[in-house]
Amino acid sequence: MSDDEWTSEPTAMHRVPLAVRSETEPDLLEQRRGPGAPRTLPIVQDAVIIGRSEGVDFRIPSFSVSRQHARITRDGPALSITDLDSQHGVLVNGTRVHSAVLCDRDQLQLGDAVFIFRRGTG
Repeated sequence: MSDDEWTSEPTAMHRVPLAVRSETEPDLLEQRRGPGAPRTLPIVQDAVIIGRSEGVDFRIPSFSVSRQHARITRDGPALSITDLDSQHGVLVNGTRVHSAVLCDRDQLQLGDAVFIFRRGTG
């Protein structure tokens, strides 16, 4: 482009507002099927136990879920799920696992309860 093709007229500038979040959003388990569904469970602790027992962090009142079925643990930014030797196992995206690192939108199945893991912004 030559110098005489440039215009000296000002151009309009548009400001686009940016969404600024002052708070972070926690990782979530969205329960899609099973007793208690639908519901959303925020994972705010470094370790949570899921099972049918009264004393667990996330209770699923179903006989297809063991008393202490699985544990979700945080290691830095990563979360992992571990089967606590349950009778029916833990399935991540349809595959039975003993332990697995969770990724956004993974499907978790514990007995007849089905969850979607949603990665937070924190």
